[in-house]
Amino acid sequence: MSEATEEYLKGLQLALKTEHDGYRFYVDTAAKSGSALAKATFEGLAAAELTHIEVIQKYDAAIRKGGRWPAGEGAPSEHPDLPARIATIFSEAAKTIDAAVAEAADDTAAYKKGLEFERKSYELYKDMAAKTDDKRAKLFCEFMMVEEDQHYKILDETLQFLNEPADWFAKYERLFYTAG
Repeated sequence: MSEATEEYLKGLQLALKTEHDGYRFYVDTAAKSGSALAKATFEGLAAAELTHIEVIQKYDAAIRKGGRWPAGEGAPSEHPDLPARIATIFSEAAKTIDAAVAEAADDTAAYKKGLEFERKSYELYKDMAAKTDDKRAKLFCEFMMVEEDQHYKILDETLQFLNEPADWFAKYERLFYTAG
């Protein structure tokens, strides 16, 4: 196994630890939350982190076995419906907007911590992609960067919803204001 491959495997182990940490954070946060919005958001993100763990383990095992990335053009998303599920949660929360915002306000710090976690994960994969010449490894890292960016956007949109619900609806629900 080449030195570059060994170095990349170290990066995968760090990524695996990061994904495990994220999973644990999201599971613990969901369990502590009294808000349906926060609970559903964090449970969805925890499920996505589990998928990331499985994919990283698969790639790590393949590299260790054959010294090369497995065939394929990156990893397929196991949770393509996560943004749609979160949008449904926003719609449900909107029906009782004052209660939803009040319930989830205590989770603001957790959302901010999640944002930081997703930003660091993105940067880890970006760094790994920059350090490899292997096309499949780059594709994998780019896939993971898209996933982490998607998670970041979900958390960011939720914070916007909690902090400024009227502005959130204007932006994401495309409300039209008319003069009365």
